[in-house]
This record gives sequence, structure tokens and C-alpha cells, in this order.
Amino acid sequence: MILLAWVAAPGYANGQMLYKYIDEEGTYVITDNPPPEFKLVPDSPPDVTEEKRLERDKEQEKEREKTQTVRNAGTEKQEKIRAARDEWEYAVSREENYRLNLQSATDYNQRLHWREKLDKQHKVVEEKKKKLDEIISLP
Repeated sequence: MILLAWVAAPGYANGQMLYKYIDEEGTYVITDNPPPEFKLVPDSPPDVTEEKRLERDKEQEKEREKTQTVRNAGTEKQEKIRAARDEWEYAVSREENYRLNLQSATDYNQRLHWREKLDKQHKVVEEKKKKLDEIISLP
């Protein structure tokens, strides 16, 4: 019953640190007060000095700069490719929507309308794909 009440009311210990240890009598103790022999452990290992940390930070910064340089090398071409790919994907999705509308059309006039739109959109998709392929093939 006490366990049920403890589980049902978790708000008291919410956000607090709890300590679990075995006391001198061999009893498990769970409390929000640290045990008598409790020592605070630092976040970083004791062998990491300030100099080593600064050296590691400099190395990480160099790696970030190298990565950024590689990213910037093809940025303009990649942006063009991305834009062309987005246009092509949008055209393909519209073509698919027109195809679905054509399949769900109930009479001749609706089918004719969606068939014309689908044919025009198919040409647009082909043009966008051709443009994308041209941009990809550029040096």
C-alpha cells in the first residue's frame, strides 16, 4: 500500500537527486540526502588539464574548418542541383496528383480534362529532368 502511494505521487521527488546506498546495518536506503561518505565526482576526468582541453578544442576547430572548406567547394553547383531537383520533384508530384484525379474521374469530360493536364505535366516533368541532368553533368 505504501509503495502504491509512493508511485502514485511522484511529484515530491521530481527534479531532485536521489541517492541509493546500503548503510552499516545492511539496509537499502533511498533518500534525497547524500550518504555520509559521498564525494562529488567532477564532469571531466582528472587527467584532462586546461592545456589538453585547449589543445583538443583547437584540433576540433581545425577539423571543422576543413569540413567547412570541403562543403564550400561545391556549394554553388550543389545549390543549383538542389533547386533543379526540387523543381523536378514538385513536377513529378503534380503529375502523380493529375494521374490520381484522372483515375477517379467519373465522366468523359472530367477524364478528358485530367488527361490534357496530365499530358502537359508529363512534358514539364521531362523538361525539368533534362534540366537537372544538364546541371549534374556540368564540371
